[in-house]
Amino acid sequence: MSPLQIIIASLFRRPGKSLPILLGFAVCWATLFSLITLSDGATQAAQRETVQAGNMIQVTTPSASIAFAYAGIPVTSGVAVSDPTLPPDALERMSGTGRLLPKLVTPGRINGKKALIVGANMADEMDVKKGWRFIEETLIPEERPMNGAREQGLFYVGSTAAETLQLRPGSPLRITGEKGVILDGIVGAVFAASGDVEDRLIFTDLDWLQRSLGKEKTLTFVEIQSERDGAEAARLLQERLGPSVAVQADANPGASSSRREMAASLQRFTSLVGVTVLTISSLLLFVTMTGAIEERRSELGLLFALGFRPSHVRRLLIGEGVLLAGTGAVAGALIGYGLAVALAPMVIGAGIPLPFPALPMAGGTCLALLLGALAAFRPASRAAVREPAEAFR
Repeated sequence: MSPLQIIIASLFRRPGKSLPILLGFAVCWATLFSLITLSDGATQAAQRETVQAGNMIQVTTPSASIAFAYAGIPVTSGVAVSDPTLPPDALERMSGTGRLLPKLVTPGRINGKKALIVGANMADEMDVKKGWRFIEETLIPEERPMNGAREQGLFYVGSTAAETLQLRPGSPLRITGEKGVILDGIVGAVFAASGDVEDRLIFTDLDWLQRSLGKEKTLTFVEIQSERDGAEAARLLQERLGPSVAVQADANPGASSSRREMAASLQRFTSLVGVTVLTISSLLLFVTMTGAIEERRSELGLLFALGFRPSHVRRLLIGEGVLLAGTGAVAGALIGYGLAVALAPMVIGAGIPLPFPALPMAGGTCLALLLGALAAFRPASRAAVREPAEAFR
């Protein structure tokens, strides 16, 4: 028999010792590989959305500079908003600087509860903000956000606002202000949670909101999608528009920023889990191999009596550790990838592809083989130096 056949036959003869090591490695490495896959998926999603969104520049009034705010508009549990508006000619003066996303923000009440309403060109917003996704909607594909008349009467509600106000797609929605009803329509869709301030907002068509408020051509702020470097573009735009507005660059707005933070958290957690997996795997293999070798004294003595040298016995025992560790790591990698695919919609969002981690799998398998050899080396070395007569006792 070849050494490999001897190793495999030995493992099959002792399933009570082999299976715990194999299952332990598979569980540990499945956990690690699932986290690596999710972390890589979140990182790639954030990078993709950042590239798609480009550099975003915000143009607001100089007074709208509050830390926890939506482009300078305070958003808190008791939603408040001052009434900053851009100069009437500001939008025209921004022409040629990039893709313009103008907005009008106004407070309102829904069933007695405060809310913040944002008027925007929803088709443009959805095209630029790739991280925005609907979790519930009444719209058919042909009715997805379009700028203009078809959007009037529809509201797009952030996840937190929908939960607080108990709104669902198709729900009638009446927004009132100081002078009575401002807007009257239905909820067209609810956004998936992004972890950003948009979760607390209610969006609707900009032109409809402006006409309903009697504020035609009035804007609270403008976002600009620029292909140029954000800081440089913001500086040049500030020089063009003058001190009547405040211009600031935000290189990674919205959901891409949230995904970056989540990816960074996953990477840190994955590093901690990786150290834990290496420690547990090593101890599991070392302790189990030590116990198994002590129980196999007669078998080892027979190998010595048959003419096996100590180096041969050492290689066979180390080979068992390597084979168990490698098999467990490969099985764990495949299970971990499947687990990551199943958990991805809940962890990093639906519709995000997860590439198979071929390189991490190859590297992890090599690491597991090395770990198996190192963990089995000392027990194997101790067993290899025994005298045949001692092994038969």
